[in-house]
Amino acid sequence: MFGCAQSSGHGEEVVLASAGSGSDAGTPAASAPANPAPATSGPADGGTPDAAVDAGGSTAGGGATGTADAGPPPGPCNPSIDAAAGTTVADDGACPGILPARPSCAADLILCTGVSSSTTGSLHGTYAAAAEGDGTGGLALACGNSDVGPSRFFSLYLPMPSGFVSKSFLGYAAWSTHDGFITVGTSPAVAAYVFRAQDGSELASVAAGGQIFAGERSIVVVRVAQQGSDALIAAQGYRADGTPLGDVQPVAALAGVRASEIMLGGAAEPSGKTLAIWQVYGQSGAWARWIAADGTALTGAFAIAGWLDHVPDAAALAGGGIALPALPGSGAAWRSVIASGATAEQPAPAWLASRGAFALFPGGRAMLFGAEVLAAGGTLCGTLDLGAPVVGIGRDGTTVTARDQKTFRIYPQLLR
Repeated sequence: MFGCAQSSGHGEEVVLASAGSGSDAGTPAASAPANPAPATSGPADGGTPDAAVDAGGSTAGGGATGTADAGPPPGPCNPSIDAAAGTTVADDGACPGILPARPSCAADLILCTGVSSSTTGSLHGTYAAAAEGDGTGGLALACGNSDVGPSRFFSLYLPMPSGFVSKSFLGYAAWSTHDGFITVGTSPAVAAYVFRAQDGSELASVAAGGQIFAGERSIVVVRVAQQGSDALIAAQGYRADGTPLGDVQPVAALAGVRASEIMLGGAAEPSGKTLAIWQVYGQSGAWARWIAADGTALTGAFAIAGWLDHVPDAAALAGGGIALPALPGSGAAWRSVIASGATAEQPAPAWLASRGAFALFPGGRAMLFGAEVLAAGGTLCGTLDLGAPVVGIGRDGTTVTARDQKTFRIYPQLLR
């Protein structure tokens, strides 16, 4: 038996009664509040989901045929889903303990509307776009917007033995730590970073602006301010609950530069150690500096090659270090790497230069490039093909794919 849950979209949750043993496994019979939204309906605008789709409550694998491991973790497995169907895992034996067994636990959440074309050829609707996850299986799921307005809408879903519970609309951007989430208000006009516990409750907020870099247990915020005719770049570290790890720390002072001309970028390693990057718009070069999780400088500032009209997203590598993106349109995704704590960029090794975007395993143990799994230094571990694009890996190893435009498929703690 298993149930589902519904939310009003404003943070309240209503857990529906479990279905009887003779009911359909995917849509349980339940007494519900008056005029409930259908359990599989997504929000009309891709914003606040109004229902947590039933994901089942059994920890049975539902007919998975992959290699058995210690069994699926407790959580919202749907026994009607054959979690292993359409998936393949090929372990080359080069990276013991990295590749999982074929999944034996899965759940689906239908949250987005899908994208359609109007008679004028314009696109409308939302699609399964991104996922952030904390250390307990909680998920911030985002429907991407193909129309006007913010590009993504994040909402929080929590795992229960009987399915996922829809908790609240988080906002238009979200980052995860092991202990919760950081979000940007509930509208673009709300200029605050909100620190949230694992259940979505607000713990603290600080002024927004600049850029956030999230480690597994902490975050660093890098901001730019104007002081007279100079631009000042500063950093501050925070614990996951929003309490500062230290005072605001100087990063750089740029004489005669307007703060509005500064483009920020960088990435954080899982430890919270952060490479902050900045570039003055219109200049050909950029600068970088390593910053500790508490915001203090670990190195001096050093010069790196620049980009054009923005600094693209850098990415933390397995084993440490940061990959720097290539110029858009160059035909490559990555141009160079900066080893952890190093003060010079090196050309991207062949194993990285030949591949595109990737997702990092928890703790930085490995990287997922499409279906290929690589460990530190580019060692090929094997392949993990879940039959759909991976849109996020949570801090606890929960892995989320976009099964179709409307549907997120969730594999709880698959990469734990």
